[in-house]
Amino acid sequence: MPCPTASGPSPPLDVPFGRPPLAPFVEARKAARLSLRERCQQNELEFVETLEHIARHSLNDNARISAISQLFDRGRGKAAQPHDGDGQGGPMTLMVYTGVPEPDAP
Repeated sequence: MPCPTASGPSPPLDVPFGRPPLAPFVEARKAARLSLRERCQQNELEFVETLEHIARHSLNDNARISAISQLFDRGRGKAAQPHDGDGQGGPMTLMVYTGVPEPDAP
């Protein structure tokens, strides 16, 4: 029996309540990302030539350095980032500060 205060017919049991699932949005974003990746791959030669032109002919030093850096990163690969505590392969230390003082000892 439907609730007497309901303003309309009850929804079918297979209809989810609350927020709709995010799957369609995630899939759309993946598709957009893939299409952007494909577009970049189609134009990569032109983009590299543009970076080379900026690196050689730009009057702005910051633009030249940025273009050279981008070319090195793509041509040689980015340098590996160390994932250790001291740069020598040591352990990483994690300290959590909660801002809550410790209780006084008796």
